[in-house]
Amino acid sequence: MYVLQFRNTVVTVYIDNFLIFTAFLFLIGLGGVVLNRSNLIKTFMSIEIMILATVINFAYMSYIDKSKIGHIFSIVAITVSCLVFAMVFAVYTKNNNRGDLLDDDGE
Repeated sequence: MYVLQFRNTVVTVYIDNFLIFTAFLFLIGLGGVVLNRSNLIKTFMSIEIMILATVINFAYMSYIDKSKIGHIFSIVAITVSCLVFAMVFAVYTKNNNRGDLLDDDGE
């Protein structure tokens, strides 16, 4: 059990609930990777959800241990994740012959 205090509100957060939440997020991302192998954007969004779950877990455990290593690793992981997403999106748009990747007109 860990008590979080924000302004005048005290919230009790159990570590088990937080680990279940991050495991649930990770499983959603894993399911998306398994089910959407043909669509690159959906697969990569699922990978981003998996990375988000691990980042949340690192940040929370770092907050409990009163160390800065988890927060620093979270910032690095988010930065690398954004860079990888930008590279994949650039390659996807470069290889798309239609040129209307973001248009949803149906023409």
